[in-house]
Amino acid sequence: MRPPPECRTFVSPAVESVITDMKMRLKDPDLARLFENTYPNTLDTTVKYFDESKNSAFVITGDINAQWLRDTTNQVSQYGSILAADNNLAALVKAVIQTEARWITEYPYCGAFQPPPESGFGLTRNPWAEGVTVNPPVDKRVVFECKYELDSLAAFLKLSRIYHNATKDFSFLNDSWLSAMSAILKVVDEQSQPTFDPNYNIVSYYNWTGGSGSPSPMVPNGGNGEPKGRTGMVGTSHRPSDDLVVFAYNVPANAMLSVELRHSADLLRSVDVLSDMAEDAERRARDIKQAITQHGVVDSMLTYETNGYGGAYFMDDANVPSLLSLPYLGFMDRHDPLYVRTRAAVLSARNPYYSRGVAFYGVGGPHVSPVDPWPMSLISAIYGTDDDQEILQHLYTVVNSTAGLGLMHESVNIHEPKRYSRSWFAWADSYFSEMILDLAERKPHLILNSSSFADARVAEPLEVPFTLHVYIYTNYISTLIERDGWMAAQQKKASETAAASDSSADLKPVAHGKPTKPVTKAGPGLPLKIGITVLSLVMIAITYRPFELFGLVKRVYDPSNSATGPAAVPSQPLDFSVHYKTPITEDTARKAAIVNAFKHAWRGYERDAWGYDNYHPISHKGSNLGDAEQGIGYMIVDVMDTLMIMADGAGGRDGELNEMRRRAAEWMETSLDFDNGGEVNTFETTIRILGGLLSAHHFHTRHSTDSGTREWSIYLELATDLADRIMPSFNTPSGLPLTNTDLRKRIGRGDSDNNGWCSTAEATTLQLEFKYLSHLTGDQEYWRIVETVMQVVKNAFPPNSPQLVPIFMDPNTGQLIPIDIRLGSRGDSYYEYLLKQYLQTNRTEAVYRQMYDNAMDGAHEHLFKRTEQQNLLYTIEIYPHRDPNGQQAWAVRHKQDHLVCFLGGSLLLGATEAHGSLPPIPIEGERTARDWQSGEDLIETCMETHNTATGLSPEIAMFDYDFKHKDPTDEREWYIKGNMRGDDLLDARYILRPETVESLFIGYRLSGDNKYREWGWKIFQAIEKHCKLESGGYTSIRNVDKVEGDEGRTDMMETFFLGETLKYLYLLFSDATEIPLSDYVFNTEAHPFPVFTPTISTNVI
Repeated sequence: MRPPPECRTFVSPAVESVITDMKMRLKDPDLARLFENTYPNTLDTTVKYFDESKNSAFVITGDINAQWLRDTTNQVSQYGSILAADNNLAALVKAVIQTEARWITEYPYCGAFQPPPESGFGLTRNPWAEGVTVNPPVDKRVVFECKYELDSLAAFLKLSRIYHNATKDFSFLNDSWLSAMSAILKVVDEQSQPTFDPNYNIVSYYNWTGGSGSPSPMVPNGGNGEPKGRTGMVGTSHRPSDDLVVFAYNVPANAMLSVELRHSADLLRSVDVLSDMAEDAERRARDIKQAITQHGVVDSMLTYETNGYGGAYFMDDANVPSLLSLPYLGFMDRHDPLYVRTRAAVLSARNPYYSRGVAFYGVGGPHVSPVDPWPMSLISAIYGTDDDQEILQHLYTVVNSTAGLGLMHESVNIHEPKRYSRSWFAWADSYFSEMILDLAERKPHLILNSSSFADARVAEPLEVPFTLHVYIYTNYISTLIERDGWMAAQQKKASETAAASDSSADLKPVAHGKPTKPVTKAGPGLPLKIGITVLSLVMIAITYRPFELFGLVKRVYDPSNSATGPAAVPSQPLDFSVHYKTPITEDTARKAAIVNAFKHAWRGYERDAWGYDNYHPISHKGSNLGDAEQGIGYMIVDVMDTLMIMADGAGGRDGELNEMRRRAAEWMETSLDFDNGGEVNTFETTIRILGGLLSAHHFHTRHSTDSGTREWSIYLELATDLADRIMPSFNTPSGLPLTNTDLRKRIGRGDSDNNGWCSTAEATTLQLEFKYLSHLTGDQEYWRIVETVMQVVKNAFPPNSPQLVPIFMDPNTGQLIPIDIRLGSRGDSYYEYLLKQYLQTNRTEAVYRQMYDNAMDGAHEHLFKRTEQQNLLYTIEIYPHRDPNGQQAWAVRHKQDHLVCFLGGSLLLGATEAHGSLPPIPIEGERTARDWQSGEDLIETCMETHNTATGLSPEIAMFDYDFKHKDPTDEREWYIKGNMRGDDLLDARYILRPETVESLFIGYRLSGDNKYREWGWKIFQAIEKHCKLESGGYTSIRNVDKVEGDEGRTDMMETFFLGETLKYLYLLFSDATEIPLSDYVFNTEAHPFPVFTPTISTNVI
């Protein structure tokens, strides 16, 4: 599916024209819809930056924020025939060429690059490049990955050819491009040399190898790979798939290079002064082609790789260039007997990476697995035949492989079509639509309406219909007028509201009305449309690039871009080097101590309460949540991913952890039945059970290749079953969920203790779970119901308001109840999930970043305070009341829940967006410095509340002195209410909460400051001393300011102690590669979900 127009990263009227034309001509509506999705996908989703004035662009591969030379060429190649019809699109391609020319000149052996500095984007972490040694060395601020892939250089030449052929523009042949060409020819010369000189010294111009502990593999012979003899071909270290070669001479890559060098020679000859370079390119193209004939043919077939010593490896890989794609590349005719024989072998069991199952077939590769072929391989096969029946077979196998998402995947499992890698793959989308355009010209009778055959050529230069431009501009300008008129009305309404409100600087309570719903309005009247049409004609006559005037080259959210986010005020960048002393490495001893604590707790639970929701370690028994006699294994499900993470962290060598994990998985397979759940809290069940199942599914399937086991599917099946039982709770007039869900009866129930209202935090902390489930299953309904909740909240606020939410909402009316506002209980995770929704979907839902920033602006202004002596930063609560004059105002409680201690880490995360670099790259601007400092200060305050007799923090800390509740002999600037009188209140208890250690984990991962580890170790030692039961398990304690031994214990071990507290402590002492913050988002119950790019458009934006 396509993102909505306002979310597309580049708009081309010529592309839209081709889509309109093809939709009318394609006879299969499903094929037409797939073409409509795939053809513009590169422009819709991957143009992250473009500035024509700087001749600079950044086009990402899709789900990775980096630009590959190879991918970019393949992503935009399909637009070659319409570049002359769209100057802005041509300017984009030219900017891509110029940007890549600069990169190649400096780093000709590298294939993937970071955003150019002028884009203003931060760097992207690449864990696969960590621990890798590359020679010549590279600057990782420029290079994302320096795998030498010969086809990347050929791809640059191909894109240059496509651009020139379409536009006849020679201006790109500047010094930068010629320097890149010289660098390419130099690499060709260097990599044509044999491994050994006459004296058997190794000749090495480039080498690459993973080091100890690196996720990338080690390469033999000092990173130089297998030796190669001289053949006339050009060696490479990596394939087009990014995988290492077996033998250095990759035949398809050489074939592509031969073609593009020959075309480059023709291009260079057109400029007289470049004739010498043209002759050099022509000679090398000829030598390579001859060498392929002499050394690349074995047993009357082309081989995939050879080494010049007689060694050859027959296989094929799905990525282009491949043996299957040689006709597409222009290297040989599809009827050439050599190709026909090779093609038959590639599409058979002779190819070790060809596989066929009940759901899919094709060529895969080691990049994913032998049983997960890539749709791209069948697209290449279509280019390689004229057989109508075979073309249709391959075509509809691909068409039916999208799992309902309407876009191409990277790979598809041969047995289970819904098991795929990459929900969308821009390169494959482009390759598919390019193939459709080719069939429309080459085989129109197969796919076009019969009336279209006579006009089968598609999108020739300058053939975009003039009348269509008029139509596009008319409707586009009408849309602008409607949109701007609506916005002006809203702004006027907001201004009137503001003028009518109290002008005091203090925050005033607002009576929030029912959320505004979108209203469909009639378009402009006929006179206005006529005027718009005339204006459109004038614009087209003036310039063929009017879309530039409207700024339709959209960018992903950038805080410094006032059009998409708050304006950034220039300030000094954060200096992380102050804290960052050493790399984040594992603290083996302390990590082992955390694992031993986990085992101690789990042994007690298994012995006394197996299968129960809760564990009472003093009485050695279990209990269940909800109203049912039987439970749903809250403890087991909530803790399963902790077991998996720890077992994986031990490399599978810890037999006890492995057995614990096996027994837990067996219980879920055989005993978990949600009919046993009865009435449960919707929020708690979602974050603990649904979140736990989804995380377990991820951690089991990310390493396991045995898809035939029950465990492979059980977690996702259970998650889907549970979500379907919870969904009826969203069936309210507003779409806000009810507080409780009866899992057996599949109905929702309101909160009878709070007027039927729902907690704001609970209603807005279901989104990560349901969105991830939607992403995994392709079911959009899961996404829609939780997005509706966010729509209700968003519509309740004027734009750019502080957006501090009261703690209750009414599910019937959708109103925010004018009641307490706080960052603690019933409010906390609303703010947490604003940021995390933005991060979870790979920063594609900028609205949540905006809402988070607005909320943090409001929190800093209205909810943050400091103590007088130590300058401790703490949070307050505000609640509406009547002042002495009878006017509504806000009263203040200087009260901070331990729950608020998540916020320190959240602020740090928001200040860096978890880029994962070492140290992290901050977002520039005043807000960033403010949030980073506040995050650090809040964590310090939370650690100050551990300054108790036990070294543990109370449930609630008070910070005001006006009511004389504080012991005058206590030097702390905070106190526990009731302790001065000796009351045994709930405020003083410690229930093994995770919030502080959560922030310590985030703080350490983002800064490398060892103080966070020391603080975490201090907390763990206090837990061991005061909460551990020698007989098994851990308990809560009644009063953190009293050391009472067994008398001070309470008989409860919460599930979150194992699922969150010990997990965060474990990760605090792990190295940076274990659940990296750049790749994962933790739900509010510490279940890690992988970051993904959604294929379902948000309804909030």
